[in-house]
Amino acid sequence: MDAWLDKETQKITLKRCFYDTSFKKQTLKELERVYFQLKEIINVQINKRSLNTNDIRNVRELEEKQQEIKRFMLDVLEDAYWKELANMPEDQRHLDDWDFF
Repeated sequence: MDAWLDKETQKITLKRCFYDTSFKKQTLKELERVYFQLKEIINVQINKRSLNTNDIRNVRELEEKQQEIKRFMLDVLEDAYWKELANMPEDQRHLDDWDFF
């Protein structure tokens, strides 16, 4: 789960999803699985009979991770990598096009 939250992993994943639609579908399925797994863990924690301070802190951390996963899912869905391509100098942009390899 934490691997999906790593910025470098996200950058690489976004690039690969941009160029490979089957990888994009697979990634979205995995992110959805992680998202709902977090949701289930959060629900279990919340439904405990008694929550102590550590439990509340843990739930908040899990909710933050869940929101980060959700944001990343949206980036994958929206092909957010194009933003990086748009900011890339035009002479370097063609080096990034996997169709040339």
